Amino acid sequence: MPDISKMIEDGVPIYVINRTHRVFGTPHLLMLEFPNPTGGRKSIVKLPPHPHPVNLSQKVAPVSAIGACQDFLSLLNNGALELIPPDDARRILADPDVQAAVRYADEKLKKRYNRPGGRVAEERRKGMNFKVKGGGSRVTDAVAQPEESGLSASDFTRQFIASKTAAWAAEDGEAEQLGNSMEAPGVGPAIVQFCVDLLENPELRRDSLMELRNMDDATLTSSDLAYMLSKLQDFDAITAYVRSVMAKRAGKKNTKPQAKTVKRPVEDDAPSTMDAMLDGDGK
Repeated sequence: MPDISKMIEDGVPIYVINRTHRVFGTPHLLMLEFPNPTGGRKSIVKLPPHPHPVNLSQKVAPVSAIGACQDFLSLLNNGALELIPPDDARRILADPDVQAAVRYADEKLKKRYNRPGGRVAEERRKGMNFKVKGGGSRVTDAVAQPEESGLSASDFTRQFIASKTAAWAAEDGEAEQLGNSMEAPGVGPAIVQFCVDLLENPELRRDSLMELRNMDDATLTSSDLAYMLSKLQDFDAITAYVRSVMAKRAGKKNTKPQAKTVKRPVEDDAPSTMDAMLDGDGK
């Protein structure tokens, strides 16, 4: 693992991506607390479960607190967080579509936390947030011990997965039944529900596109993509994005290390930006 403290000393910005789905099976919001080494006010950073880089150096003061946070280092070490080179992060964030998706995720997160009696407020009341002992960082939506008991960083991943298994099964039950009734073998419950919600509420097409862009492409199976294409034919922006993911994936699959260049398949009619996809009839 890179020397975070050395990177901070050299003035290198710390960009990370929330990769909780790789460790826990499904994506989760991360809440990290960075104690101030000088005894001042601590920094609390929320990392949404989307595949876009977040610049921690702009959110934590002083920046040296990043390298001193054991919870952050533990999550980085076990793969729940991925460190991204600054140049790569800036290139990703320069994409207008990514910028729009990040703004959407941030606004959604702000509403979730500021809404009186909202889900997070209820979780806090019940003390059901999952806490890492020490800095107080946590992963939300967990069903575990009450907040005050906490867990050591070394037991974080193992116990979290164990505590979540039953909850995930219960939450997915209804969507799995939908999938079975709609003859969608191999399609993830979240994707089935995504399609059901959009078909029932077509006015959510723009929000749904943002939600899709904030999913990690790696979590979408071929069955998921094919299912969305078959069910959402009336939603041009959604299907155009799905086709772009399929084209990119096919290109990587067909690219082999050899002298001859293998051309990647390109969807000629796939718009290059979100604004272009939403032009015209707004589909």
